[in-house]
Amino acid sequence: MKKILTADIGGTNSRFAYFQLQPNGTLSLAETHWLKTRDARSFLQLLEHLSATEFSLSRSQCDVAVFAIAGPVEDGVFSDPPNIAWQIDVSSAPENLDLQRCLLINDFVAQAYACRSPIIKDARQILPGTIVPDAPLAVIGAGTGLGQAALISDANGNFLPVPSEGGHNNFAFESKEEHEFRQFLLDKLGSEYVETETVVSGKGLSLTHQFLTGEKLDPAGVTAIINRDTWFEIKDLVNTPIIILTIFPSPSKNINSFFNQRSSNIVLS
Repeated sequence: MKKILTADIGGTNSRFAYFQLQPNGTLSLAETHWLKTRDARSFLQLLEHLSATEFSLSRSQCDVAVFAIAGPVEDGVFSDPPNIAWQIDVSSAPENLDLQRCLLINDFVAQAYACRSPIIKDARQILPGTIVPDAPLAVIGAGTGLGQAALISDANGNFLPVPSEGGHNNFAFESKEEHEFRQFLLDKLGSEYVETETVVSGKGLSLTHQFLTGEKLDPAGVTAIINRDTWFEIKDLVNTPIIILTIFPSPSKNINSFFNQRSSNIVLS
């Protein structure tokens, strides 16, 4: 039996998991543990925080470690995440981290792989639609930032995950009110342009609430007062592992139009 240490290292939370791979190829989840990313001053300290918990798999015991990072990854060993205060370098993992085999991947590449795994059966449909077989899949999720990746089908019926830092693109404001919001953000943040993840993320939730009400709250505070009669309930998504956006091969508006509910060529499933 092989022991695998995995983690989703995000700007707010780091979600660790211990998987067991049986000789027949069966993969099973043995244990999980969450840590606050910002409680650590380095990646090594984050791992030390994990070791100080009751998590049963030690670094020296695992056969391989795979960490999904909320940011671009270079050569599978280095990342400088935009929403984390420290860099991650596993190029010398056996000497520096007590990990014999270690790999970094982008967090939404991991989500893209998950879309083709059995876990997809637990995904919850948010909006109805018709999935087009073999069409590209866009995997998008808002958290501390806005993660994006794509799944492209090949001639053999397999899918290739493609990482993206599209959350850092310029957000496409359209209406008069949206441009007023844009100016509010530029004044508030002192930036030259507004990134998409500034709007569609936890911090975007806070900024949107402040723009509309004048009240400054953190994302958790805004979520707590969201009306239960809105188009979906935040609590319903807590245990939903994946949200998939399926992009049809016909022409469509950009992703910002989806959030404005003006595009019929994108569905969540």
